[in-house]
Amino acid sequence: MVPIAASLHTKHTILHNILSGSWPAGTPLPPERELATILEVTRPTLREILKFLEYQGWITIRHGKSSVVNDIWEKGGLGILSTLARYPDFIPLSLITELLELRRQILPPCARIAAQRSPKCLDILLSTEALPSDGPKTFSEFDWKIQEILIRASGKRTTLLVYNDFRDLFRTGGTLYFEAPDIRNQSLRYYATLRSLFPHDPEAVEKCVSAAMENSLLYWQTLFPSNTPVPDFDTAEIKDPNFVP
Repeated sequence: MVPIAASLHTKHTILHNILSGSWPAGTPLPPERELATILEVTRPTLREILKFLEYQGWITIRHGKSSVVNDIWEKGGLGILSTLARYPDFIPLSLITELLELRRQILPPCARIAAQRSPKCLDILLSTEALPSDGPKTFSEFDWKIQEILIRASGKRTTLLVYNDFRDLFRTGGTLYFEAPDIRNQSLRYYATLRSLFPHDPEAVEKCVSAAMENSLLYWQTLFPSNTPVPDFDTAEIKDPNFVP
């Protein structure tokens, strides 16, 4: 059996060459025998990796010819998102913005349905003792868990499958997003408001989550350039007046 490490190293090396621009879209890969020698793996191992990369949309295998690098934005699938998350140095910042825009459309209605179907689903997570204390990574993990619970409780299985492919990307971006203490404090107020609304007002829950998603998108857009100040969300215009308790 081929060691897993060899397979992972092979995939990492090929993806790194693609994402770094060393092998841009349209580039033929070295012939199979030569590439296997360069990567120090057997040809069967290389073939399995190339098949996986073709399935995700990174390359096109051409029998009798060298495989060629695809334009992933034209031919790639959702699996590329989860792969990209493992290479944060190469993630286009515009991609995070687009995912936040998509989240703004997906999550609020799921939150309303979750409040209608399972009004106690966030009780334990949003209890005072369970709230995150400090640290960008802790907040990022906690915030993701809230989103995941809301979608699960809404019963939207297809949405959850799509959302799951964003998990690593959101965690990567979330760690950066929660670096600012002001943002962590704002999020704690959002969690408190969500907890107070959830058991009895699904429509207000939807508005609250929508406002939070809008504000997070606006803040993310201020991170680049980095000298843009953190917006004052307490005075920002939001759709739900109950967003800040």
